[in-house]
Amino acid sequence: SITSYVGAGYNHSSWLTNDGKTLVFCDEVPEALPVKIADVSDITDIRITADFVSNPGATAHNPYIVGDKHLVLAYYQDGVQIYDISNPYKPVRTGYFDTHPQNAGTYPPGTNYNGCWGAYPFLPSGTLLASDRQNGLFALDAGLPVSIKINHNEKDFMAFPNPFINHLNILLPDTAHKISINCFDFTGKSVYSKNINLNGNNYYEFELSPDLKSGVYFLNITGEGINYRKKLMKL
Repeated sequence: SITSYVGAGYNHSSWLTNDGKTLVFCDEVPEALPVKIADVSDITDIRITADFVSNPGATAHNPYIVGDKHLVLAYYQDGVQIYDISNPYKPVRTGYFDTHPQNAGTYPPGTNYNGCWGAYPFLPSGTLLASDRQNGLFALDAGLPVSIKINHNEKDFMAFPNPFINHLNILLPDTAHKISINCFDFTGKSVYSKNINLNGNNYYEFELSPDLKSGVYFLNITGEGINYRKKLMKL
């Protein structure tokens, strides 16, 4: 964990990249604190890689990450802000839409929590939804990738047996080619990582270390257009 950092406040929300290495989080209170990007690849040594604001005085509310590259922020008085975070040390703003023009570039006391407080960039159409507390719902064409599919349903993706001893089998709902298999323990430490080519198949069998302790583990399968997660129990 990390409790002391520049611009610390009430940490309201966060979003993790699919590979589990980068975390973006927003401190909502007090107002006007910067957005932080953190390297969490080693959960015992979390490091802030960058912090930034859209404009001095504005307050960020909720972050969302699309495709491990595009950071979408619901940014109260500054509407929707989009950043390229492919380099987590140097985020670059690539777009924005002001859902709340009432502030006109100023952020007077008492208005810091007016404006855009939610966004949703994961619709199959690619349309980005933004909710403004005063001005209602906006449907935006943000040019974000639409090939990201997130499934948490047992019928969509299978990892078995669960509980398991050492061997695991994965069964994808569709055929796939290049995928990444990553397994983490409850602290976020990687216990298995492999890139494979399924050559158009949807089944793969692999073995984890017999030295793994019994307990809860998290399996993450990613690839072009897919992102599957499953909680597993090792006996």
